[in-house]
Amino acid sequence: MVYIPGVERKFSSLEEYLTWRKEQSKARHKASIPRGEKHRRARVTEAQVVEMRRAYYSGAKTARRLAEESGLSISAVGSLLRGESWGHIREGLEQIDAELAKLKTPEEVAAFWQQRKLEPLKSGIRFTKLTEDQVRAIRAEYAAGGVLMKDLAEKYGVKTGTVCDIIARRTWKHI
Repeated sequence: MVYIPGVERKFSSLEEYLTWRKEQSKARHKASIPRGEKHRRARVTEAQVVEMRRAYYSGAKTARRLAEESGLSISAVGSLLRGESWGHIREGLEQIDAELAKLKTPEEVAAFWQQRKLEPLKSGIRFTKLTEDQVRAIRAEYAAGGVLMKDLAEKYGVKTGTVCDIIARRTWKHI
């Protein structure tokens, strides 16, 4: 038994004490970091987080629209919607939490999130700027030659990277 003055708990080894001490230190540090809207770099309030989650999961708004309205990046909005950021606020995630609680392996969780991405496609809802015909036209025009990706992006009102992804079939793979 190891007895440490000032600590009521007894430890079987010095290593056990050092591990306990490290965990205590981490917990104190984590508790001292401001969370949510108390953080100095917070750009949305807790109420906005809940409102954004409800709007997205009800199908009223897309992540892209939420990003535009809030001034956040699309990846920040995605993280917020999944509970990776603002995770201490579970309101608005009740349905997701219930579904995730049923899953047991990391593979099942990954498949769950992939399925969530595909749901709008299966239901016929499109949250995109382009139609399938426009994607086919972009690929055909580029394949014919004599046109730059930048020009196609301007013509169709998207970014050059979007056109590049379409041509390389990183997106719109099903067409």
